[in-house]
Amino acid sequence: MNDDLYENANYCSKVFFRNFSWIDVLFKKRRAKGTIELNDLSKIPSNLHSSNLIDKLEINWSNQLSLLEITRKTIQWKMIFLGICLLIKEIFNISQPLLLIFLMDYFHPCSQMSLWKAWSFAISMILVAFLSSFLFNQAYYHLLKLSLEMRIAYQGLIFRKILRLSSFQLNEVNSGKITNLLSNDACQIEMALLFFHHLWLSPIEIILIVYFFWYFIKSLSLIAIGYTVLLLLIQMLFSRIFLHYQNQILQKTDERIKIMSEIIKSMRIIKMYTWQIPMENQIHRIRKNELIQYGYRLIYESIQLIFQQTYIVLTFYMIYSLMWFFDMEFNPKFFALASCLLSYMRTPIVEFFSIAIIAFVNYFAAQKRFQ
Repeated sequence: MNDDLYENANYCSKVFFRNFSWIDVLFKKRRAKGTIELNDLSKIPSNLHSSNLIDKLEINWSNQLSLLEITRKTIQWKMIFLGICLLIKEIFNISQPLLLIFLMDYFHPCSQMSLWKAWSFAISMILVAFLSSFLFNQAYYHLLKLSLEMRIAYQGLIFRKILRLSSFQLNEVNSGKITNLLSNDACQIEMALLFFHHLWLSPIEIILIVYFFWYFIKSLSLIAIGYTVLLLLIQMLFSRIFLHYQNQILQKTDERIKIMSEIIKSMRIIKMYTWQIPMENQIHRIRKNELIQYGYRLIYESIQLIFQQTYIVLTFYMIYSLMWFFDMEFNPKFFALASCLLSYMRTPIVEFFSIAIIAFVNYFAAQKRFQ
């Protein structure tokens, strides 16, 4: 393999991934040769070797800690740094509509704002949008990389544990359960880490939105507050429902994989006694029960999705209906602020928060099976 292309690349190439990109070397080889061979790929950077994280996890696990505590001790400083980056990004997102409100004062007929001040607000909006986008891409790139590393580390840890089992212990653990641990349960850490920060960022964003809404429409902001809090409570309720169905699904999956493994091992005996149809019926029955649990879970996920997609529309509808009913003056500044804030915050508060809850529900279900 070639030398590490990423380590030899310049800073701009590492950060922006486009112009002067280190990946362009592979693209040029692809155009020249028609295909990329294994030798054309670069070596894995030393900091990305899976053995590093697996060793850390194994050392921490030897202290009889829970899997969640082990993961926290292994990557806590990286997660803290990425969380700070995402917090700054959310502050930039909130500051954009505020800058827009200040800029709108310049276009007021009786405005006394100077031209240079208006230009400063406009340029600030552009810079804030750029910095927000930059932080978002960088933070999620490193979060995705970290979550992939932890997933591989979990799988490596399972592999090491299996190698240390005696023949007697291996006979007690069916291969189907091991396969399920590697292919399904170990992957739950990936989504959990990717959306972890939204569990604490969402409440902070809600507090900031409540403050700005209260500043403009006073008591009417309680509608938006109440509806947002109601959605969060619904998410928490649904998380318990998802946990129940996830446990049921995992049990049915383990049972199905176990029976399939036994059928494959005992295929000659099944053929000799012509037990194919009873075995097939048994697999169909278990799979049917598994799909029923999936169906129930998808029903609740669909209800949750309805709340997510109608969040902005319903909030505006309730606020403006009451403003019209009480004959309140329509404030363009509030409309600009509310539309921007709700648009910015719907994804992290409603959607990402929901995904984070579901991801951690799945992770906690998988954690019990690991231990």
